[in-house]
Amino acid sequence: MPRNFFAPLRRYLTGFQAESFFTHSTNILLLLLLVTATVVPATAQSTHHKKSNSKPKIQGGTSRQARPFNRHAIDALEKKGGEASRAETGGPEQEQYDNRALPNTAIASAQQQNAYLAFQSVAKLPGGKKTNWQELGPITPVVPGPSNYTGRTTTDSGRVTALAVSPICVVGNCKIFTGAAGGGVWEADNALDPQPNWHSSSSGLTSNAIGSLIFDPTDSLGKTLYAGTGEPNGSGDSEAGVGLFKSVDYGKSWTLVSGSVAAAKDRSIGAIAVDPVNSNHIFIGTAVARHGSSSVNGGRFTPPGAPTIGLYESTDGGATFSLVFSRASDTVAVGTPTGNDFFRGGISKILFDRTGL
Repeated sequence: MPRNFFAPLRRYLTGFQAESFFTHSTNILLLLLLVTATVVPATAQSTHHKKSNSKPKIQGGTSRQARPFNRHAIDALEKKGGEASRAETGGPEQEQYDNRALPNTAIASAQQQNAYLAFQSVAKLPGGKKTNWQELGPITPVVPGPSNYTGRTTTDSGRVTALAVSPICVVGNCKIFTGAAGGGVWEADNALDPQPNWHSSSSGLTSNAIGSLIFDPTDSLGKTLYAGTGEPNGSGDSEAGVGLFKSVDYGKSWTLVSGSVAAAKDRSIGAIAVDPVNSNHIFIGTAVARHGSSSVNGGRFTPPGAPTIGLYESTDGGATFSLVFSRASDTVAVGTPTGNDFFRGGISKILFDRTGL
């Protein structure tokens, strides 16, 4: 600050008695405010320059000057085996998903199958009665007209993802199969009757999430079927499947087509096609699906390392499959409740050209 800064102030104050009190009081207040505004920034600037002359100490790659208040937690993180980060990366949905994935970081098809088999083993245990577990109902879930958008009374249903009708279909003998998003495969022998005799046809399946069903066109008797697991609808609770299954006894039992696992695990099979002149020539189309949905419906993701979505071909009856067609799909967005990868790139329809057959 200049040495003669206060000289004008002294000259100003010597004439104080010649002017009115209020005028001088106002002028003095304004002058003092001006002095304060001038002196304080100069002091702060001087202090800033003094601090900037010394370089901050660096330890472990982190500036001590820029470190957060809880430096002890940061020190622990920088050491091997330190405390994990407490930063929120996905909210309660991510926490629910992580709990179900333990001891892994992602829910894979093996965990899904183990959970399914565990459920099946519990279902075989005797209940409170001498008989096994029984459904309590409702057997026919009737929905009254005022509570649905059509205004008509109807029967409630879950998502039906697939239908297949036998090549032999006459009154009294017409097999029909249906696949559900989370209810497995169901079959009726009398599809043309007003009240088909539906019953479960999921023996051998290790997933209740069904995406596609077809009859093998080379089997004129209709004994051979294929079921693709995993729901291909792309919703947040579309459960991923575990591969392609085959039945050679009208759906009474199913076995895994081994070569399909590498192509379709952690995905859904939205379409199947068998060459009408060569039963060993099979195509499957995969689509987006995810593991992790539960009763609380939080945190469901496509597991890391899931195979590329696209069209896969087998020429050896399903022993191996190779990718023959693919388009860009959505990238998994880390830190979101669902991953935000829903639809792009999925295959939902495959047809062989039957011209001339």
